[in-house]
Amino acid sequence: MLKTDQDALVQATLAGDPQAFQTLIEPHAPGVYGLALQITRNPVEAEEVLQDAMLTAYSRLSTFRGASSFKTWLYRVATNAALMRLRKAKRAPESLPEDWEKPADPRPWTGDPEAWFAREEFRQILNQALDSLPEIYRTTFWLRDVEGLSNQEVAEIMGLTLPAVKSRILRARLHLRDQLAPYFEERLRDAS
Repeated sequence: MLKTDQDALVQATLAGDPQAFQTLIEPHAPGVYGLALQITRNPVEAEEVLQDAMLTAYSRLSTFRGASSFKTWLYRVATNAALMRLRKAKRAPESLPEDWEKPADPRPWTGDPEAWFAREEFRQILNQALDSLPEIYRTTFWLRDVEGLSNQEVAEIMGLTLPAVKSRILRARLHLRDQLAPYFEERLRDAS
């Protein structure tokens, strides 16, 4: 979304157009949910954080000054909402609830089953590696390498200095490399 479009939507929302706000936030909802899930580690909590962040963004839109992108501002609101939810609950992030069922995969079963299982296996290994990251590194890594935000945007969202962001990203990547190296070494041995 272009900055001029973003500015026009912010102004229209402030003038009372609820459709403008919907248009403004809609492209960011999946990313906000993903960020919330990375912080809370619980899909139900992440949904609630998404709702909290959207309500807060709507009610506090007049505080948005445009110094950063709307996305950066919204992600900061979502980060605060997720961290506040964790603090209020006074508990560590938890895994999926026992009664939560993974939605069925709507994609048809096509292609090479061995390749599909290898992708699924790697996805599980990667999720375990991400789960093993301390929260401060996981959130920073998610924002930078998954959401594709710049280091400066991550610094604004997390309330950190640019060197602190770079350090956390480096540490997260090194940790993930260490966690994933045995998986790839085994694959190379099997291929030889």
